[in-house]
Amino acid sequence: MTCLLRSIIVALSLANTVGLSFGAEATSEEVRSNLARRFEAINADWRTGETKKFESPTEEVLAEQRSALGPDDTDTLNTETLLAQIKRDLGQLNAALVLADHALVGLRSVNGETHDKTGLARMVRATVLYELARWREAAAEFRRHRAEGADR
Repeated sequence: MTCLLRSIIVALSLANTVGLSFGAEATSEEVRSNLARRFEAINADWRTGETKKFESPTEEVLAEQRSALGPDDTDTLNTETLLAQIKRDLGQLNAALVLADHALVGLRSVNGETHDKTGLARMVRATVLYELARWREAAAEFRRHRAEGADR
């Protein structure tokens, strides 16, 4: 019952924010805050296991983030990591790998190798590579993740 209520609240919050336009009256911090709220709502509910219904809203948030914040903004890269996980779960492995590759490169550049978000992006990339039967590359990513984690 709690999951159902949470899903309804998330759906209502997404419905209320999807129609917003980012005109000249919205500041960049308002845009960032709105997109971050939408991302967090999707991310929290996605973890309950209803992957398919979050593909489209996540793609919408990502497109708006790329436009409003830029493709290499940390928030945009975090959304790419989430969308890569969603695409992986749905079996869209090639699309997931493209997203995971870009997110990892960007987060590594912005946050460094040992940051938690970089580690998550590396693990997502590794799992996609594993599911694509690119086991040597996946193993190398898992080893790098473990090595970077030991530095923390």
